[in-house]
Amino acid sequence: MDWLQVASVIGAVAGLSSFLGIVLAYVTKLSKMETKLDLIWKVFVEDALRAQVTTGILSHSSPYLLSSKSDQYRDLIPPEILQKMKNKNTSNDYQLVEEYIKHVGFDEISKRSSERGMSNQKYLAICVGIMHSKTTNKVMQ
Repeated sequence: MDWLQVASVIGAVAGLSSFLGIVLAYVTKLSKMETKLDLIWKVFVEDALRAQVTTGILSHSSPYLLSSKSDQYRDLIPPEILQKMKNKNTSNDYQLVEEYIKHVGFDEISKRSSERGMSNQKYLAICVGIMHSKTTNKVMQ
């Protein structure tokens, strides 16, 4: 082998290792992003849903529904937004909250929750119960 062939092999190995490094970095970044979204969902909304079940505002009968103690929250979502959310095709609470945040906007959610004197988490958890209750026409006793 002459020096030109050696340089070609070294260049090919360096290029291949660079390509594999880029692929690994991309896969790692996607994995971390998915983990962060899952963690945000669990901390931000799931815990709030469980807390509202504990306080009696929601009942967990798959899906979360409003309980008889939650009359004060029935007007939390305006009817026109509730109708639009009813038309969304969501298969779980995560997608329902995601669609609601996309539709209303997080700034508006923060404003509405502070007007009611509650955290964003509690607001979103109760909204999940409202959307399920209104779409299934059921209120748990």
